[in-house]
Amino acid sequence: MKLGTLLEKVKTALKSPVCLHCEARLPENTLQFCSRCQDVLGLRHPKPVVDLPTFVCHAATHFNPEVKKLLYGHKFYGQEGLEAQLAGLLIQYWEGLSRQARQAIHPENVLVLTIPPHRMGESRVEDFARRFARHFGYDFRPGMLLWQRRVEPQHTLNDKRARFANIADSLQVHKRGLRGHEVIVVVDDITTTGATLYEATRALRQSLAHPEQMEIITLAVAKVPLGVR
Repeated sequence: MKLGTLLEKVKTALKSPVCLHCEARLPENTLQFCSRCQDVLGLRHPKPVVDLPTFVCHAATHFNPEVKKLLYGHKFYGQEGLEAQLAGLLIQYWEGLSRQARQAIHPENVLVLTIPPHRMGESRVEDFARRFARHFGYDFRPGMLLWQRRVEPQHTLNDKRARFANIADSLQVHKRGLRGHEVIVVVDDITTTGATLYEATRALRQSLAHPEQMEIITLAVAKVPLGVR
């Protein structure tokens, strides 16, 4: 085999997309994970976990041991490189959702926000939300959602009503920067009852002059059953 032909094959192999979880070769450029890892990670088919007239919540995966390793390794142990896999889960789910809706959204019309960290902590959600937004060319503005009062950690509450009461009227929005968009995507790491993402949606709608003209979609990496810590 000629050296030039060999180099071209190497270049092609290097350009070929690989699964973010197991690094197996992928058949399509749009995929982030191979079919086996989609099953291992519990990637969900595009369907809201909560679908109400004023609140739509999506989760990319079902919570399982493999997803737990990614989330906890990134959030609590600072393991490098996991944000790419977390972003990939959001990306592949969102691409499936877009194909299902059959609706083209111009990137300039989409704004991505994140749930802020509690108690002045560092936001690890921003790491993978930024990658998610950059993949699609969306506007990303962290820090626009702020806590206006202290709340108890949601994972300490195993009652749905208690979770909604705990989080009610706790978020506020920097209004500057919301104009010029048609869709807002609020990203978080996990959702259980949807209370926190519901509160974010409430705060955003309250801050908008014409909330009916803005579509707000919330998106978490994983749906965690109530009672699981």
